[in-house]
Amino acid sequence: MRHRDKRLYTRFSRWSLIILSLISSGCSRLALLDDRQLPLPASSLFEDCQQWAVVVSDYTIMHSKPELVAPVLQIVRQFDLAPVLGRSDHRADHFDNYAYWYQIATPLHSGWVFGGDIDLYCHQHTALLAIAAERHSQ
Repeated sequence: MRHRDKRLYTRFSRWSLIILSLISSGCSRLALLDDRQLPLPASSLFEDCQQWAVVVSDYTIMHSKPELVAPVLQIVRQFDLAPVLGRSDHRADHFDNYAYWYQIATPLHSGWVFGGDIDLYCHQHTALLAIAAERHSQ
């Protein structure tokens, strides 16, 4: 191997190690949502690996409880990304659309949104790719 090729190979190997260490250390986790601050409820949701929500409707309303009549906390806009904290025990009917309620966290609030207004993703990077693809197609 020539000296220049060897240097390029070494530089590439260093970057590969840095990237792998960042991925394995969980660098994409939101610092705002530390496990000590928000206890995660016991739920089969996390066994199914649905940890990120993307709003797919024009907007959705975040409620303080998984009910339509519960107080409104905020409006969450289309393509907003939020970690999923939990899921309701039963499906609800919202204009003939049956879905679970999902508890999500935004920088302002932690609350419940109707599952018919969101898509769920196992990993943050797949959710971000889906957002980018949907924005590109519009």
